[in-house]
Amino acid sequence: MAEVKHAQSPNVSDVIKTAVAHSQQGYLGRHIIAEFFQADFDALNKSKELAEAMQAAAKAAGATVLSSHDHFFEPHGVSCVVIIQESNLCIHTWPEFGYAAADFFTCGDTVNPWVSFDYLKDYLKAKQFNCVELQRGSTQLINEPKFLNNGVVQTAVRVAGGDKMDTKIANEVIQMQVPEGYSAITAHELNDQLNQHVTTIAKVIEAK
Repeated sequence: MAEVKHAQSPNVSDVIKTAVAHSQQGYLGRHIIAEFFQADFDALNKSKELAEAMQAAAKAAGATVLSSHDHFFEPHGVSCVVIIQESNLCIHTWPEFGYAAADFFTCGDTVNPWVSFDYLKDYLKAKQFNCVELQRGSTQLINEPKFLNNGVVQTAVRVAGGDKMDTKIANEVIQMQVPEGYSAITAHELNDQLNQHVTTIAKVIEAK
């Protein structure tokens, strides 16, 4: 993992601990949606090698690989999906932009998707990253779906950073107590430099 330049900034290991704590509070799975920037062209463009790296990333996290499929797009670009016993990992690359979009979706409590994220970031030699972890399958909502009417959707942990910037961490929570038919998204900044938790209403959206 890239070194965080500012000593007071929280680091990715702190986010992993936070995310693990969230994942143990009644969810079926964890889903990291990640973006990689300024990544290595060849690492993004060699489909077979990338597929092998995706499988290795899954195994590093403790997952059981069941199957894998990759496709190379002429003149450049790769899509790859790895089916694991605990769900799936997938990636889509744009080598000409040094960019990749990836998903790390795991179920159960024996696999840590952040390990797969970290493995792939290093393989791609990505200088910057932006990602968010969602908790999937709230057991509360499964057992009491009526809460969906009050705007309960997700909690999330967001991480952004890289070689030349501090790692920024935020908890994003979609609140329950909002007008019927709407949901509100708040952001709680966890950066120690703020000396306080700052809560802001990011937006209010109509529930569809």
